[in-house]
Amino acid sequence: MRTVKDFFNWLMTKIDPSHVVRLREEWERLPLKVFEAIVMLHDDSAWPALWDAYDERVAIMTEGREPTDADLLKAWESVLGIEV
Repeated sequence: MRTVKDFFNWLMTKIDPSHVVRLREEWERLPLKVFEAIVMLHDDSAWPALWDAYDERVAIMTEGREPTDADLLKAWESVLGIEV
């Protein structure tokens, strides 16, 4: 299993680093179960598509307003197919 630091370092190679900074900040606000699912359930090669799906869901849900913790959680639940 990767450490959190290893995961974020790896993620920097898969998506725009500015998105990784945003995700770090968001994940500090989410339950650990969501982060564990993100780290454990995704296929490494699928990460860019996972990010795109999440980012699109957040944008649709919030329609330009600042996302709440509940919005972020619902978006990840939808993308990952889990319920927290």
